[in-house]
Amino acid sequence: LRLFQPYGSDGATRLLLSVALIALYSCGSLSRVVRIEFLRVVQQPYFRTALAKGLRRRTALWRHGRRHVAITLVAAVVPEAAWVVGGTAVTEVVFAVPGFSQFAVDSVAARDYPVLQAYVVVVAAWMVAVHSAAGLLSLCLDPRLARSA
Repeated sequence: LRLFQPYGSDGATRLLLSVALIALYSCGSLSRVVRIEFLRVVQQPYFRTALAKGLRRRTALWRHGRRHVAITLVAAVVPEAAWVVGGTAVTEVVFAVPGFSQFAVDSVAARDYPVLQAYVVVVAAWMVAVHSAAGLLSLCLDPRLARSA
């Protein structure tokens, strides 16, 4: 279709392609997690009770299943957030997008250890922030988790 030229194009196109590559890679696994969790919800007694009370299947899934699916989805997003760091390094090199990860890759070749140490600290801070946000979001979605901790 020649909608995009990955090489020799403007910065916006390269940025769009690299973001699409990272996002589409995670879509498959996250959609599988959502599907499996919805299938688990369908097998639960409270879902069958909701259907017996006259709710449509879609309405029952939305009312009774979305919270369970959201909790599982939050747990599945955490490892994907770790992959994003590595994925950005690859896509920045492939699409020639200047960024922090490409700078780190160049620093490996140059054996620039202070830059690599700073990169590791930033990645660790990113993962701590993602884990903390996922924990807080899980607590908001299921308050019972606060009592079990």
